[in-house]
Amino acid sequence: SSCCCDMETQIPAMSLSSLLDMELAAYTLAWILLFYLIVFGRSWWARGIPESSKAHENNKYWEARNIFGMIHAVVISALVLPVLVRLALPGVPSEIVFNSFPNLVQCQQFVFPDWTRTGEAVALAGLLFVAFIAAD
Repeated sequence: SSCCCDMETQIPAMSLSSLLDMELAAYTLAWILLFYLIVFGRSWWARGIPESSKAHENNKYWEARNIFGMIHAVVISALVLPVLVRLALPGVPSEIVFNSFPNLVQCQQFVFPDWTRTGEAVALAGLLFVAFIAAD
C-alpha cells in the first residue's frame, strides 16, 4: 500500500517526507502558475478599473500580487473556518482538539472517523499556506 493509514499494520511505500516534498512542489508550482495567469489575464480582468493616482500601483505585477493574495486568503479561509466552527461546538472530544496524527502529511486519523476530513482540511490549508509563501 502507498499510504500510511494505520501505523500498526502498514508501512508506507514512500517516505512521508518525500510525499510531502512532492505535494509542496506541486502546490508551489500551482500558485506560481496562478500568479502568472492573473498577470497575463490583466487585459481581461482590469477592464473598467481606473488607474491609481499612485504610479507604483499601476504595475501589472503589483496588481496581480494583490489579487493573488486575496485568492489565497479566500482559499485558506474556506478550508479552516468550517473547522474552527466545528471545533467551537459543544461536545468535541479533547482527543480531537489536542490530537496528533500518525499520517503527518495529511493529518489522517482513524480513531474518530467523523473527524478525518477536518484534519485533512487543516493539513491542506497548512500545506497551501507554505506553498504560497514559497511561491510569493
